[in-house]
Amino acid sequence: MTDIDPAAATFENDPDAIPVSQSTLQSMRIAKVFHDNDQPITSLSFDDAGEYSITTSSDESLHLYDCRYGQLRKTLFSKKYGADLARFTHHSSNIIYASAKGSDHALRYLSVHDNRYLAYFSGHEDRVVGLYMSPTDDSFLSASLDRTARLWDLRTPQCQGLLHLPELASAPCVAYDPCGLVFAAAVGTYGTVRLYDIKNYDGGPFSTFKLTGVLQAAAGNDAPIQWTAVKFSSDGKRLLLVSAADAHCIVDSFSGELLYRLMGHTPVVDSTGEEVCFTPDGQFVLSGSQDGTIYCWKLDATSPSQCVTLQPLCTLEGHLDVSRIVNFNPRYAMMATGCSDLFLTLGSQFLRAYPGGQNLSDLTAKGTRLFGDHG
Repeated sequence: MTDIDPAAATFENDPDAIPVSQSTLQSMRIAKVFHDNDQPITSLSFDDAGEYSITTSSDESLHLYDCRYGQLRKTLFSKKYGADLARFTHHSSNIIYASAKGSDHALRYLSVHDNRYLAYFSGHEDRVVGLYMSPTDDSFLSASLDRTARLWDLRTPQCQGLLHLPELASAPCVAYDPCGLVFAAAVGTYGTVRLYDIKNYDGGPFSTFKLTGVLQAAAGNDAPIQWTAVKFSSDGKRLLLVSAADAHCIVDSFSGELLYRLMGHTPVVDSTGEEVCFTPDGQFVLSGSQDGTIYCWKLDATSPSQCVTLQPLCTLEGHLDVSRIVNFNPRYAMMATGCSDLFLTLGSQFLRAYPGGQNLSDLTAKGTRLFGDHG
């Protein structure tokens, strides 16, 4: 069996690169399934090169996977504090992660190479529900149920910046833009998104979008907004607002105009936002669901003149439980999805060459169908 050639699946400007298209997504098939967790996976992160992924689980474990060769490389445990929201730094051997239990809400900086803690970042007084590395340097951003967002730097344990958020009935959501110059803070209860200059955040937001009325009018009801994550597209022009309700939303990140409502899925109960992502080119949005199905919506390259409600373009079936994790590899034509099992999915042209791949006929016999036309 030959090795997969990942260069053929990168998303860079390469003559061999495969564009992310409807046909590409519909050709994707399960290449490997890992049964390493006793309880649901709670987060998944790829390193910058797309060669490794790290997961956390409710069973207090962290698993490091080699995505190129489809292998589990290491299992670590965080028994005392639990583990959640694991993110690679810009070094593929190091991660940061949040506690999942207890009263110690410090963030932990861990070398997975030798299972050694490099630093602790203390300051939050309640559970951390958002954690993101800057795309450009060693700073990172956290958000907590203590109604604060904090800026940090891996080189020092002291908090570099503190932002107080309004009193919340739902968890705060934060995210960096692709250039690392701006971050967004979304408060779902009030339907408000605030954009901050990373170098002048204490001067207040430079832009604020109040979307409650627009979203409720589009939904045809006055139900409260419950966002669980906010994410920028790769070009920074659009914001994805992940919702615990029956519609995710796409907003213009400059004007705050509501562009799309993504519907037709079964929302995840107790959503954390880890179940929804953009593809690396920003053309598609993928979402997990309570029934285990993965849904895919296609966005137009040009923004619509008024809000458009989209139904799924295609779907993925195969999870026997809630699909709580959905993430697309930043470099290769690979998607990772998870319930308590982790699924690595590839374009069908790479299946034969993928080391350790499962026999597709076995998966078909079990009823697994990947990205068929919706309906």
